[in-house]
Amino acid sequence: VLHNEDTVGRWWEGLELPPGSEVHVQAEVDTLQWEANRWQSLLAGVTLRPQRAVADGRVAAYGGAVVWEAEATWSEAGARAEVQHVATSLDVHQLFMEMADFGQTTLRAEHVTGLLDSRGSAHLLWNADGTFNTDALRWQGDQTLKEGTLRGVEALETIPDYLSGHRMIAPLINPSDLREKMRSIVLKPVSTPIYFLHHSFHIPYLILESENLHVSLEGKQSLDGDIDYSIGIAIREFTTVSHDDIGMIEDDGLGNHLFINLLGTVDEVEFKWDRTAQREHRRKNLQAERDKLKSLWQHERGEEKK
Repeated sequence: VLHNEDTVGRWWEGLELPPGSEVHVQAEVDTLQWEANRWQSLLAGVTLRPQRAVADGRVAAYGGAVVWEAEATWSEAGARAEVQHVATSLDVHQLFMEMADFGQTTLRAEHVTGLLDSRGSAHLLWNADGTFNTDALRWQGDQTLKEGTLRGVEALETIPDYLSGHRMIAPLINPSDLREKMRSIVLKPVSTPIYFLHHSFHIPYLILESENLHVSLEGKQSLDGDIDYSIGIAIREFTTVSHDDIGMIEDDGLGNHLFINLLGTVDEVEFKWDRTAQREHRRKNLQAERDKLKSLWQHERGEEKK
């Protein structure tokens, strides 16, 4: 991780060219090794002009392929770069293995399989003295996971234990059944944007769904490993027994969920009842139901006027 105080020098000074000049560089590398990462068939090109560099390339990596384009400009005030990438059919298990689980232990290579497609862009800035401006670092990517599985994720398997200890929820759940569902999840294809800004990754509301499990997820995670996620589990995953102890247990067709906060760090996860998400989810679904009825009413009224 780069920090503001990391001084690497004004790297762009070594790339400066006389006015009107232009340099083209192209490289082909059969195999490139960096720690556990192994990239093959690398083809990259760079065009240098005064105060500007344009690059593109492609490489076989993580069982799939990555292509990118980048442009950097600089002046006395500093430098900036814009990078776009498209990755196709990356093997998620291999990606986690070669990236050493991205420095955390909650979700490890042994837990995940699937094929990942990713398309995104990044914005980077360097200050006038050459230091990297972490406050300005931004990245956005649209991710699609196909043939995904989650198996043996301890953080998920401990959710039934937490619920069993909650006096209002314990009578409603079958811990063994829910734990078995959490132990091995074969996911339906899922797509979501992911953002990086303000030193944290942000995941908007998304649904993780398998044949027998329906879970929502949203939240954020910092580079230091601090997490704040909200997980919603559909009522149908608990039991068919009706109960009113916490206000809304029967699945009334509005997609009712019970929400849990995952707080703390990626290595020491804490659970907490998420009442705020509970209320917000209820409000959104009630509004969606009102909109649906309103649309149906307007449609029927339009038919009557014909």
